[in-house]
Amino acid sequence: MSALSQRNRILYPLLVVVGVVAGCCAEARAAEDDYQAYCLYRAGFDYPSGNPPYDQDVQGIGHDQDNWFITQTEDLWKIPVHYALGSVEDDDPGVLRNSIEAYPEIYDPGYRHFGDPVTFSYENRTFLLVPIENDQAGLPGAVAAFRTYDLAYISHAILPPQVFDAGWCAVDDAGFLYSSRQRASSVFRYSVDWDRLVNDDELAITMLDEIPIYDESGTNLLDLGTMQGGEFAPGSKLLYLLSGYHDDDDQEMVSEGIHVMDTTTWRRVAHSTNGYGYFNYDYSTVWDGEPEGLTVWDLDDGRAPNISGQLHVFMLDNEAFDDVELYHYTNVWRVDRNSPCSPGEPSCPFRTVAAAHGVIFPRSEMRIQAGAYPENLLLTKPMRMTATGGVARIGN
Repeated sequence: MSALSQRNRILYPLLVVVGVVAGCCAEARAAEDDYQAYCLYRAGFDYPSGNPPYDQDVQGIGHDQDNWFITQTEDLWKIPVHYALGSVEDDDPGVLRNSIEAYPEIYDPGYRHFGDPVTFSYENRTFLLVPIENDQAGLPGAVAAFRTYDLAYISHAILPPQVFDAGWCAVDDAGFLYSSRQRASSVFRYSVDWDRLVNDDELAITMLDEIPIYDESGTNLLDLGTMQGGEFAPGSKLLYLLSGYHDDDDQEMVSEGIHVMDTTTWRRVAHSTNGYGYFNYDYSTVWDGEPEGLTVWDLDDGRAPNISGQLHVFMLDNEAFDDVELYHYTNVWRVDRNSPCSPGEPSCPFRTVAAAHGVIFPRSEMRIQAGAYPENLLLTKPMRMTATGGVARIGN
C-alpha cells in the first residue's frame, strides 16, 4: 500500500504499480513546470456569459499580475482582477478603455484591428504586446507595445513574413515572440530587443525561423484554418493555440479549437473536443460561434469573482448584439471515494483512482481526498498525485 500526504507530490512514470515506493520516488524531483496540462473543462461555470460591455467583436484576452487586458476589434481594455468581468463598467475606478483612434501612430497608417494580446516583464517593466492588422489597407501584420499601467502607446514593429495577418502573439519565458499567419501549418519565432524597448521605447523585432507544427503522430502538418489566439504555459514547455471560425464547414470544425503543442517536438499533445468530453470547447452549438483569444492565469486563489482554473478561453457569438462567454479549464482532476457522482468535474470528483487515471490528461495533477482506496492498478501516464485533507492510502 502506498500513502500520499499533502507534502508528497510525485510524478509517476510509465508502468509503475501503486505501492512500489522505490519506483515512484525515482521521479519525485521533476520540475513544477512539467505539470501544465490545463485540459479539464470546466474549472467553474462559464463566466462571464452574455453581454458584458466588451462583448461586441471581442478579440482577445491577456493579463499581468493584477489585471485583465481585453481587446475588441478597435478597443483596448484594462480591468483589475477583483472586478466581476460580467458586470464591470468602463468608468469603474482603475478600469481603462481606449479606442484604437487614440493611437495615431497605428491608426493613421490604417491599422483597425486588435488581436489576442500578451504581457511580458523585463528589467522590472511589464509590456503589453498587441497584434494589429487590417486586410483592407494591405498593411503587413504588426505588433504594438503599450505600457500596462496606463495603456500608453510605446512603439510598434511589423512582422514581415505575415503579410496581412497578425491575429495573435505569444512570448516564451526566454523572451522570444511567436505568431503566425491566419491559416497556419507553422509558427514564426522572432527575437525582440528588450533592452532597446526598455531604454529607447523602440520595439525592434527580427525573424529567426519558421517552425512547422505537427499532429499527434509527428508526421502530418497541422492545417489550422483561422488562428485566433496563443499563449505559453509557465515554463514554456506547452503552447496553447486557438483556431476556428463559425463559417468553417463540418470537417474544418473537427480540426479546430484548442491545440496544446509540446514545444520540444512541436507535436500536438492534446486537442479540445467540440460539444462533448472532458476537454470540451463547444462552438458547434453556438449559432455564429467564433473562438476569440485565450490566456493562461492561475486563478484558483479566489481573487477573480466567479472564475477559477488556469486556462481561460473566449467564445464569441456573432449576432447583431454579440454574446460572449469565457470558458475555464484546470489541470486538477479530483478523486473522492465519497463523491455523490463521478464525472470528474471539480464539483463532482471521481470515486476511484482508476476512474480518474482512465481519462486524465498527461502532465495533469490527480488530487485525492484523504482516505483508503483499496485498488490495484498500473499508472501509465506521467502525472502528479497529491492528497488533500490528510493521507490517501492506495492499494490492498
